[in-house]
Amino acid sequence: MTQEGIALVCFDLNKTLIKEDSWLNLSLAMGVTQEEDDLLMR
Repeated sequence: MTQEGIALVCFDLNKTLIKEDSWLNLSLAMGVTQEEDDLLMR
């Protein structure tokens, strides 16, 4: 850890560490609808 506090921030958006679909959760939290996410995935 650095003197400022946080030394590293990691993001897992492809089910490498987190078993759920974190990309979908992030999109929904930013206001993307399920339908828009499906369209983007296609």
